[in-house]
Formats: sequence, structure tokens, C-alpha cells
Amino acid sequence: MHLSRAKGIPLGKGCLWSYLNPRRFSLQSEFITLEGKSFKNTLEMSVFKQFSLLLTLAISVISCNDVSKHHNFESKYSFEKTDSLVIDLDAKTSYEFRNLHYYQNDSLEWLVVMNENINGLNIYDLNSGHLVSQFSVPKSGPHSVPTLNGFTIISPDSIFLYTRMSIKNIEIVNYRGDTLSNLRVSNQKEVSDYKHSVFNHVSNNPGPTIFYNNKLYFTKWPLFSFSMAKNISKDYSLEFVLDLSTLKIAALPVHYPKWAQNKGWHTSYLLNGKAMNNKGDFIYTIQGDDSISVHFANGEKKRFYAGLSQTGIEKKPITKKTQKAREIKDVISTTIYRRMFYDKYRNLYYRIADSPIPFTSEYRSLVPAIFEKPLSIIVMDEDFKKVGEFGLAKDTYYFPGIFIGKKGMYVPRLNTKYKDFSEDRVTYSIYHPVLNGE
Repeated sequence: MHLSRAKGIPLGKGCLWSYLNPRRFSLQSEFITLEGKSFKNTLEMSVFKQFSLLLTLAISVISCNDVSKHHNFESKYSFEKTDSLVIDLDAKTSYEFRNLHYYQNDSLEWLVVMNENINGLNIYDLNSGHLVSQFSVPKSGPHSVPTLNGFTIISPDSIFLYTRMSIKNIEIVNYRGDTLSNLRVSNQKEVSDYKHSVFNHVSNNPGPTIFYNNKLYFTKWPLFSFSMAKNISKDYSLEFVLDLSTLKIAALPVHYPKWAQNKGWHTSYLLNGKAMNNKGDFIYTIQGDDSISVHFANGEKKRFYAGLSQTGIEKKPITKKTQKAREIKDVISTTIYRRMFYDKYRNLYYRIADSPIPFTSEYRSLVPAIFEKPLSIIVMDEDFKKVGEFGLAKDTYYFPGIFIGKKGMYVPRLNTKYKDFSEDRVTYSIYHPVLNGE
């Protein structure tokens, strides 16, 4: 299966270092996530019949996710397809929009996409679909970014560029690619992974680097093996903040949830991401977790259920000796939560998930199998209460490249089984949330 004009798709074994080897690197960041769902403990009720009432209560409050499985919810929202957008691609651009940012001000509405083929950015006007700007960043010399790994757009004249595996030097350019400034972070080694003088920030679609209050908030993915229980500790930090006034970076108190700690898991079960709302509250996610963790701006922390109604088979810990065949089965048969969004135009939250499907022996690798899994949208209101669940058409859509704009949720029709699939364009369906009964 051909997924890129320039690159193939590597699949490693439980250690992100293997995924991030530049010689094998392809579906960067997002396709490293090709697994995951939530985890629940089941108890043999027949063994404890005399304690059935007690156990029923216990199960309702003690799950691997630390939050009860609220499968029942009041469905207030659904989605309507209201429009579409076609972006034509040049020969330098892959259709795989795996790293993008939406930008809007009083006069502009842009989609800014990282273009790995040119080590640069493409900027598209969302009103017309036309290319506004395309530029490359030098890989060597002054003001270089050896391997562009991510970016943050603050304004047309302020775009922060990050190189892979490091934030020692951050370049600032405008929308034409002109260099404006350079930032040098002095203490990266203090937050680097053990044994590595690297900082594996992802700065990708599920884990964007967010600018807020003159600070940059980075998501980091570990370089250790997720299958080794000792690595999944309660003290390992997943998020970091760079103060732009001091150019010092520090760890944030964001860690693996309790159900995951001191156990080994498939890599994709534990990959983390985030979103932020207009109040400065951060929403942290784990791809295999039915729940989300919200760190409010006032210092309060809470967990909220944000899972699909049907979550597939039980997720179980693994060991280093777990066979690859089990990984494929587990991934296919469980839900993976791909990304969290905050919709500032409608004050709603959306969680993108792929639904579990029955495993068969024909699935011998993850990549083709995940295209068989239909996508769903979970809707939460401003209080993080689940108020909707909507399934997208099967064999049509592709989870990287989704973003929120004024018109609604833009979902690319890039599943390779889509009847009008083309590498020469990206066609978006635009979905708008609607209150049921209206």
C-alpha cells in the first residue's frame, strides 16, 4: 500500500527511538500512534456472589481508568455535513497532513501545514483553498533547522520552528519564511531523556506545542520501551513549559494515570497529547485512556469520562516478550483516541476515536488494518460532560489532518479505500455540530 510519494511507513517495537530513526522515519508522530484504547478490570462475580452488591459498587468506582464507565449519556449533539474544501497539491507536497495548525484573525483564515519534503511550511487560504506561501528552512548554517519537526504560529509575522529531538535553538520566521529571530534554550539537558542528550518533543497534531502567556507548552514522548513496567513510573513527566522571558524549560506535573503505572503496555496505548481552551485550562489525553485529565487554570485537577460507548476488548498489560501478533490483535480490537480538540467557536470539545473491529488473521500488519477501523467523534460540553457520539462513514476518512475552523470540523477524505482517493489533492468534508431536535 502506497501512503506517501516520498516515504514508507516504519513500525517499531515498543520504543520510540526505533520509530524516530531518521533512516526509517516516515509517518512521524501521528502514525507512531497506531494502537490503543482504554483499560478496564473485570471481576468474576460468580466467585463472590455473597458480595455481589459490594462488588457492583466497587466496579463502578474502581476501574483501570480511575473513572466509572459512563456508557449511558444524554445525546444532545450530532453532526451534519455542511460543506467541503479541495486543496490542490503541487509536486513538492504530500497529501499526508500529519502536522498542521489552524490560524485565524480578523481578516485571515489559514491552514498551515508542515511540508517534510522541503523542510518547510505550506500556508493555505481556507476561503479559496489556494496556496498563500510555501518556503523551505535551511538544514545547515546560520538560522538553520536541521530537520523540521514542528511549529507554532502566533501571527503571520511570528512562527516558531522546532527541530527534531531538540529545542536548544528555536527559529522565528514570518509567513514568507524570512528569519526574524533565534532563541537559545540554555537548560535542555535538565529535561532530556535518560542516557540521551535529546528532548523528544513531538510538536505534532495530537501533541501540539501551544503558546500561552509568553510560554511554550511542549508535549514529550519517551524514548524508553513502553513494555517495561519499571519505565511507566508515577514520576515521569510528559509535559514541559518553556518560559520565553528566561529561556528556561521546566517539567510540569503531568504524569501517567494510575491505572498505567508500573505495568508494561503497547506503545500506542500510552502516547500522550493535549489541547487548551480559551480560559487557559489544559486537557491532557492518553490514547488508550477512556478518560481525560483537565488541569484548570486555577490549579484544580479533575478527570472526566470521555470514551466511546463501545470500547472493544479489555486492554491488558504486556511484557517485553509479548508477540507482535498480539499487538496487532489488541490494536484492532480496541479503541484508540487519536486527538482532542477544543472548538472555540461553539465552546465544545471533541475527541477523535477509531472504533474497535473484530480481529482476523488477514491483519498481518497495523497500517492497512487501521484503515479498516471507522472513526467516531465524541462531543463534550463546556463542563466536560459527554453529550454526543457520531460515527463517520467507513472507508472514507483519515484521522491525521483533522482540524477545527469557523465552519466546523474539517475531516480529510484520505482513507486509501475512498473511491475518489488521490495523491494530488486533499478533499475535506466540513461537519457542523447541531443540537438534536433543531
